[in-house]
Amino acid sequence: MSFYVKDALDRGAPVDLADNVKVAKLGTMLYNLCTPVEAEAVTVSANVGTLAYLPSSVLGVRSTAGSTKGHIQIPAGSVPNAGEVAVNYATGALTFAAADSVTACVVTYHKCAEKANLVLDAIDVR
Repeated sequence: MSFYVKDALDRGAPVDLADNVKVAKLGTMLYNLCTPVEAEAVTVSANVGTLAYLPSSVLGVRSTAGSTKGHIQIPAGSVPNAGEVAVNYATGALTFAAADSVTACVVTYHKCAEKANLVLDAIDVR
C-alpha cells in the first residue's frame, strides 16, 4: 500500500514518524522546495524556453537578449503580449511574446520537490 507523504506524516503513528521521514527523503524535499535557483540562464527558441527543473514559484524573469528586459508573469495557456511571459508550472516552459524577440533569459525560481518523493510505501498500516 502506498500513501502520499502528506498522508503518511499526518496520519502515521508517532513511532513511525522517523521511518516515514527517512523513506520520504524529507530533507531533500524541503531543500528543493526552499532553495531558489539563482540566475538560471535559459535559451529561448521560437519564443519558448524551458527551465531545468519544474518550478513551484517563479520569482523573476529577465531577458538578456531581446527588446524587453523585465517580464510580467501570466498563466500558461494565455497568449503573452509584449512584456509578458506565460509560465507553465507543469512543464517548466516559458512562452514569450513574439514582439519581444527574446532569445535568452535569466530566471530565478524555487524548484518543486522531486516527484519520486511524493509517494512512499507505508511502513506500517494500523
